[in-house]
Amino acid sequence: MKKKNQFVLVYWKDAAMHGTEQMSRKHASEKGLIKGISGGILVHEDNVQITMAIDWFHEFDEFRQVSSIPKSGIYKIARYYFEDKKRR
Repeated sequence: MKKKNQFVLVYWKDAAMHGTEQMSRKHASEKGLIKGISGGILVHEDNVQITMAIDWFHEFDEFRQVSSIPKSGIYKIARYYFEDKKRR
């Protein structure tokens, strides 16, 4: 059985820069990680990372606007499955 293609929404958190201004310890302690959501066509996934692309040229199996996110920063992945209906 052929695996269906996946569109994924990846919920992640990572380091954040909080500016260059001087701030108190209390103010700095209130800062935290940044959270983001990225989405795209799943290109590759393993134990270390997930790689997705915004554009997929399915006739050639080529991609554009590719990004990878380390699994260590991912706290949720939503998966949506679809079939490739090739043009005739």
